[in-house]
Parts: sequence; structure tokens; C-alpha cells
Amino acid sequence: KLCDSANIRSFKKGQFLINEGMQSHYLYLIIEGQVDVQSYGIHIAKLAQGSLLGEVSVAGLSPATADVIAISETKAICLSFATILELEKTKPSFATALYDTAMTRVLS
Repeated sequence: KLCDSANIRSFKKGQFLINEGMQSHYLYLIIEGQVDVQSYGIHIAKLAQGSLLGEVSVAGLSPATADVIAISETKAICLSFATILELEKTKPSFATALYDTAMTRVLS
């Protein structure tokens, strides 16, 4: 079911996946490439395959806390906000894990 609801998006080098201060409506799982995470133009982290992005904003805790920019050709599995709401009903453990991950990032 999860795979049916997800889609894979490609991002070119320099393309923004997430914009700081904006509400993100997608949860991203990087499956190829690398991204740079920046806040107010300051480098925070470089993330690659297996990294989860957008959980703070999509969980509704706050607008995006950082820019996420592809630094190479990047592919990500994308779950829409609507899909996440559906998963909350059918897979409460997924929703709990997402919220816990988002809270950890907000508090760190």
C-alpha cells in the first residue's frame, strides 16, 4: 500500500527539495544522490541515500526549518501529506515514528 502511494521524483543539482520557512507537503527519502541542508545560508549537514527529509514540516510541527538543496543529481521517494494522513489511520506506528523523529530534530 505504501509503495502504491509514493512516487519517485528526480532533482537536478542546485534544485531545492525544501524551502526554509515554507510548509512542506512531502516527506522525502533520499534513494540516490546527495543534498545540502542549510539554515539562513549556513551549511548544517550533507545527507545522502537513506536520509529522511521534511518530517518536521509535514508533521505540522513548524514550517521547514532549513533549505534542502540537491548537490548532485538526486532521486527521492516522496510521500504526500494526504498519504501520511491515510497512513496515520491504517499504520499508527508509522505516524508515531514520524512524529518522534520530527520532535527529535526540532529539539536538537
